[in-house]
Amino acid sequence: MLDRVRRIVCADPAGELDVWCLRCSEAELDRVQTGLLDEAERERAHRLHGADDRRRFLTAHVLLRELLARHLRVPPAELLFRRDPCPACGGPHGRPSLIEPAAAPQFSLSYSADLILVAIAPRPVGVDVESFPRVSDADAVAGLLHPLERAQVSAAAEAERAAVFTRLWARKEAYLKGVGTGIARGLDRYVADDEDSANADWTVIDLPLAAGYAGAAAISTQSRARVC
Repeated sequence: MLDRVRRIVCADPAGELDVWCLRCSEAELDRVQTGLLDEAERERAHRLHGADDRRRFLTAHVLLRELLARHLRVPPAELLFRRDPCPACGGPHGRPSLIEPAAAPQFSLSYSADLILVAIAPRPVGVDVESFPRVSDADAVAGLLHPLERAQVSAAAEAERAAVFTRLWARKEAYLKGVGTGIARGLDRYVADDEDSANADWTVIDLPLAAGYAGAAAISTQSRARVC
């Protein structure tokens, strides 16, 4: 798969963020080498209900292993993963990370429809990709966002509303995955474009993707950085 993955040019001020994108055909999903995965990954895939969902999960996790293995110069099957403690409750469902080596990079994985994104950085990072929903679905789910963001969605022309909603949602998901809490922390507690909000110690970057998709990456900063 690495021969078809492309690197997305990101506006990361520090230049430390790599985001990789793969657009999968159905044939690629069928050919994925699941022997690279561990028992826990195969078990998680087995618990998914749809065959297409299982194939996308397996393909995405094989791609993650291959990219990390290339970065670390080790065989993909030798990588060992764990879950960091959740920063909100301490439970074992925080950011995924590598058990070793000690200097292993941070990473994040997301996929939607036929796009897979992998972000790799030396600092905590989150990435998210979403395909545009129907306008009616965007209107229904927009109620979970911050009031200022709901206003942005409501103010958009009908032809643009799904795109506006999806961009805001992807930015929130990327940030919350980077923090390690996921959406359980709540989507209405801060504004994704407000540098004085809860994500002021993170840089959130919109990603240039194929038509019909919105994506974002979030990377931790050492100082208060303006959200791009």
